[in-house]
Amino acid sequence: MFYNGLLLLPFLVFVFSTYFKNTTRLQKIIIIPMAIIFSLSIISVWRFIPVANVLYNLGVGPKVLKDAYWGKNLHPVLSENMLLVIKIIGTLGVSLLTFYFLTAISNFKKVLQNSGIKINIETENNNFENIVGNKFQFTIKFISLAVIISFSLFLLLGNYFFDRYLLFLFPFTLILFLPASFTNSKIGTSIAIVFLLINLFFSVSATHDYLAWNRARWTGLDSLTNSGISPSEIDGGFEFNGWYETNTRNPGNEFEKSWWFVNQDKYVVAFGDLCGYKKINKYLFNSYLTFSKDSIFILQKIETVNDSILIFCNAENTKNINNLDVMTTNDSTKFCEIKNTRTDVESFSGKFALKLDKNNAFGFTIRLNDIIPCETIIVSTYTKYNCQNAHIVASAPDANYFYTAKTVSDTINFEEWKYIEMIVNVPADFIGSELDFYVWNNSDYTVFSDDFKILRLR
Repeated sequence: MFYNGLLLLPFLVFVFSTYFKNTTRLQKIIIIPMAIIFSLSIISVWRFIPVANVLYNLGVGPKVLKDAYWGKNLHPVLSENMLLVIKIIGTLGVSLLTFYFLTAISNFKKVLQNSGIKINIETENNNFENIVGNKFQFTIKFISLAVIISFSLFLLLGNYFFDRYLLFLFPFTLILFLPASFTNSKIGTSIAIVFLLINLFFSVSATHDYLAWNRARWTGLDSLTNSGISPSEIDGGFEFNGWYETNTRNPGNEFEKSWWFVNQDKYVVAFGDLCGYKKINKYLFNSYLTFSKDSIFILQKIETVNDSILIFCNAENTKNINNLDVMTTNDSTKFCEIKNTRTDVESFSGKFALKLDKNNAFGFTIRLNDIIPCETIIVSTYTKYNCQNAHIVASAPDANYFYTAKTVSDTINFEEWKYIEMIVNVPADFIGSELDFYVWNNSDYTVFSDDFKILRLR
C-alpha cells in the first residue's frame, strides 16, 4: 500500500477530482474518515521503510559491495527529517488509494445473469459508470483486482519480501482505479505534474548514477585482472564474484569475508575506507542525483600484526585521587571510578564488588584517550541479579556520535553470576581518540558487578 501510494501519487492526485465528484455527501462523510484512519495505520511500518533492495534511502539499485552492504560509506543519504517527509507523502497516497477503493465498493452492485455480468447503477449521475465504465472496462478492472489480491497473498506468504516484487502490482493498480471519464481540475493537474516531475528526475538521475558507479567499478576490476591479479583474490561485489565463481557462499560477517562467493579478499572494491585496507586507486563518476562527482576505490589489505593490551579492574584495591575514590587497575596510569558503589555484600572474586541501583547506576567507569580507528575492543564483566537490567556500555564523550551497549540475553537463574562480553569494533572513520567504558544499571533493581576487563586488539 505504501509503495503504491508513493510511486503512483501523480496519478492518484490527477484522478482525485473525478472520484470526489462522483461520491455523494453521505459517502464523503463515511469514507474519508475511514481512509484517513486506515492510512494512519501505515505509520506502524514506517520503521521498515525502505524495505530493500532496489530502492534505498536515496537511490536505486542494490549496492552489493562490502562496505555499502554493511551500511558504510553510503552516499547520498537523506536526513531523518527528509525521510519522514517522504513517508508522510507516501501515507497520503495510501489514504487516496483507500478512498478510491472504498468509493468503488460503496457504488458497487452487481448480479450474475446467465453467463454474463450485469451492472445495476442506482446512484445519481451514473457515478459508478463514470468510474468503472462499460461491461468490458468492468471486466478488465475485475481481472486487475483478482491479480492484485492473488499476487499480494503470494508476497505475504513468501519467505522473502523485496521491493522489486511490487513492480508487478503498479500497472494493475493503475488500471483498477483508472476512471472511465475525467473531471478536469487545474489545481489537481498542477500538483500531479509536480509529483510526476519529481518522480521523473529521481528515476532518471538515480538510474544513471547506478549505471555510472557500476561502470567505474568494472573499470577498476578490469584494471586489476588485466594486471595479472586473479579474481579469486578480489572481492569485487556480488556480481563480480558470482560471475567468476571464485568460491562457495560464505556466512556474512561485517568484519570477515563477504558472503558472496569470496575466496580471498586481498583486494576489495568499495565506496570508501574499510578497516584493515589501504586505497590504491580511485575511479570517478558523475552523480546526477547530487550534481557532484563520486568515487569508487580499489582497496588492498594491509598485512598487520595485532598488539593486545589488557586492562583489568576488580573491586579490591581503592585509591583517593583529587578527593575522589577510584579503583586501581593492572595499569598504574589508569583507574576506574567507584561513585559510592563498592560493597562487601556480594562478590565474584575477592571480598568486594560494585552495587548498582537507582541512586548509583554507574560503575567501573574508565575513559581511554588513545583510541584509534579499526581497533577491536572486548569489554566484559560478571553480574548478579542482572535480569537484563545491567549493561556494558562503550560511548564517545558525545554519545550521539558513537554509542553501543550490551546486556545478558536471558533471565534464567539471574541469582547466579553471569558473564557479559561485548565486542566493540571502532569504525574506520572514527574521529577523536576518546571512549568511555562502564557498567550501567538502568532499573530500580539492585545489580552487582565484578571483574571488569578491557582487552584491546590493535
